[in-house]
Amino acid sequence: MRESNMTTKKPRKLIRFATSTVLMLALAAGFQTAQADARTLNFATPRPPTERPTNDVLRWWVDEVNARTGGTIEIKVHWLQSLVAFRDAARGIQSGVADIGDVTPEYTAARNPLWAITQTETGSGDNYIATEAWRRATNGFTPLE
Repeated sequence: MRESNMTTKKPRKLIRFATSTVLMLALAAGFQTAQADARTLNFATPRPPTERPTNDVLRWWVDEVNARTGGTIEIKVHWLQSLVAFRDAARGIQSGVADIGDVTPEYTAARNPLWAITQTETGSGDNYIATEAWRRATNGFTPLE
């Protein structure tokens, strides 16, 4: 039973990280790269700066944003909640303390109820309901190109 629980937690964490990454890419795509001066975006994360796959992806993404924007957008990662506490990440981004960050539905369920339902460990526990909630939450969004 313990091994089964461990294997279900890893995909859920990966799904959360992938969701955050998609949201970050959408945010980065919304900035115009025609600006003459470089702009530094502050990324708040609760994770430690260790060598692990999710951090490797984050570092790769930061390098890619810098390269693909010709250096007009730089991202500074603030590790271990050094910029914003994880539970306050959504409010920190909303208020401008951070530009980008990891946000989890456990701390934002009242503000983002459909997003909370899409996370089966905090929502309904039913994958069909989670998928349908995610479809409804994202319906009408223009896909990234």
